[in-house]
Amino acid sequence: FRYYKASQVNGRYPLVAVSNEVTLSGGNTEVLQVHTSLTSNPTEMQITWVTGSNNYDSVVQFGTSKTNLNRIASTPASSAITYSANQMCGSPANVTSQQTFRDPGFIHTVTITGLEPNSFYFYKCGNEYESWSDVLWLRTNPSSENYTDSETSEINTKWIIYGDMGVR
Repeated sequence: FRYYKASQVNGRYPLVAVSNEVTLSGGNTEVLQVHTSLTSNPTEMQITWVTGSNNYDSVVQFGTSKTNLNRIASTPASSAITYSANQMCGSPANVTSQQTFRDPGFIHTVTITGLEPNSFYFYKCGNEYESWSDVLWLRTNPSSENYTDSETSEINTKWIIYGDMGVR
């Protein structure tokens, strides 16, 4: 990283210091930013994460026990997506410099299918050649789309919605 003085001198921000090289503890293949998403099918969940690589297929190992991840879902390495500064809408987001655009890495997405309703599943994502996430868990949706069956009609749903739009 480079550290600059907060105020300009002769129209420029003076360089104050340069840090040692900063790297991720797990290297650029470390699995980061794992999250789950609902799909339109109640027997599916979408798992998304970010790494610095798209060299290998994106894989999710999952199961109903933390110690027995006996099912696998995957997508080809070529399906991991990224974006560059020139794809951003405008300045400062599309300016490549130390203070602006940051390479987002590759965004991996895998849909796991055949899930039972109202159940807990454990999963990890990544691949065997680079790195895996920790074993995480999720809970599937109740069993029916209209929530009229006796098993799920009494399940309360609570939502927390958070958006991070940055700070000006």
